[in-house]
Amino acid sequence: ESEHTLKQELESSSRTQSELETYKTELEALKETNAELKSQLETTGSSVESMKSTMSSKLKHLQEEHSLLQNQFEESQFLTDSLQEQLNIATGEKSKTSVQLEKIYNQLNDTLSDHEGCATTIASLENRCSSLEK
Repeated sequence: ESEHTLKQELESSSRTQSELETYKTELEALKETNAELKSQLETTGSSVESMKSTMSSKLKHLQEEHSLLQNQFEESQFLTDSLQEQLNIATGEKSKTSVQLEKIYNQLNDTLSDHEGCATTIASLENRCSSLEK
């Protein structure tokens, strides 16, 4: 019996030894997998940091461009307002000039009307003078 018990214990110990070897092999495989995953995680982390830096730089550049465009837009708006004001002033001046030109035109017409008979009167006076001289 004791031999039988010893055999069983030996078999059990042998199985336990075999299981330990299997666990040891699996543990080594898991350690390798863990090391690979850590390396991939570090690489991924580095890539993420690099992309973050690139995106941050691009965002800063876009913000600067936006600011420049905003300034240009405001400057254009100011110039447009200024030109509109100048156009309004010029339109007002044109209207005043048109009224003044019309007045001058009417005055010239009146003056011409007043002097239309002058040539006839002069000719008549010249004829009288000639007659009187004779």
